[in-house]
Amino acid sequence: VGGRYRMFGVEVRYLGLHEWSSDDDAGPANGGWVQYQTPIGNGLAGALLKTEYDSKLHNVEVNLRWWPFERLSILAGFRYLTLDEDLTIGHNIGPGLNYTEHEIETDNTLLGGQVGIEGVIVRFNNVFFDGDAINLGGCAKGGYFNNHVKTDIKIIQTVGPPFWFVDESDNEGTFLIEGNATIGYSITPNVAVELRYGLMWIENVALAPEQVVKRRFLGAVEA
Repeated sequence: VGGRYRMFGVEVRYLGLHEWSSDDDAGPANGGWVQYQTPIGNGLAGALLKTEYDSKLHNVEVNLRWWPFERLSILAGFRYLTLDEDLTIGHNIGPGLNYTEHEIETDNTLLGGQVGIEGVIVRFNNVFFDGDAINLGGCAKGGYFNNHVKTDIKIIQTVGPPFWFVDESDNEGTFLIEGNATIGYSITPNVAVELRYGLMWIENVALAPEQVVKRRFLGAVEA
């Protein structure tokens, strides 16, 4: 949503991926082979693996715009973005033996400023009635953000106590770049709707699966 007065305007944008999730099982009929370190126990054990992966993203922007040309605007503003992920790896050795869950949670909170440019490449006027228009264009934005990263990793098992291995937070400088292709319909000069297809690249974020592969905490799978 936003508004424009002559060559200047303001807008507020929201983008949300409320919950993307995936789950899967792995292991042959007689179980896969997984190795846990102390204190769960050294050595290999046949097991059925079950994974559950959830990811959520929320993004809010507030931008000021300047139109040096009718089809081209320059923007500057602030962005607040959260990216939270949960990964659970279940390791079922067998009935009456042991069942463990390797739980990983990562939270990224980005806050910072950005600049960008947006333009209309092709415009079709008076499509359905006098004064309306269909616009084809694109937008590019980039900025520098502070990312407050929080990571929690623990093991829960049915035989023995739970163990916390990572519970830490840090601040990282982060670059974010976003590009969009847009198709819009202008009902009047001040009222329009848009459909966007976008790509976003974020540096220095903590993703739940990467905590297993790169850092190999207790419970990491070994082939």
